[in-house]
Amino acid sequence: MMPISGVNTGAVQPVTTAEKVPGESRAQGPGEEGQGRQVRPVMDEYIPEEKRGRDEVWKCSTDRADREIEKLKRKQQELEQRLSTETGEAKIKELERKLAQVEQELKRKDSDTYRKQSASFTQLSQGLFEK
Repeated sequence: MMPISGVNTGAVQPVTTAEKVPGESRAQGPGEEGQGRQVRPVMDEYIPEEKRGRDEVWKCSTDRADREIEKLKRKQQELEQRLSTETGEAKIKELERKLAQVEQELKRKDSDTYRKQSASFTQLSQGLFEK
């Protein structure tokens, strides 16, 4: 193996002008226009955003999700109450089924993830751009 220090790093050089490429035909002769023109590498240019006078202010509201959760909790309590007083076998099974559905929906909705997904955002003030 050859040590890295022995590797010739100058062997690969970038081609910057058409006259350095062997076998390439040139559109202009040596005495024609463009001879003295330097070739600039093509690069992206950074253009900064305009400065803002003040920041935008937004309000996040989870009220809708909170109302849904409260409604489900009330429904759960109502079903539990009705279930404790019911004596009919068919009615008890139906109430248990409804109660299980409500509990499952409540478990899904009573979480931070659901609140974040159903949150609504309102813009209170808009930032002004300086000119």
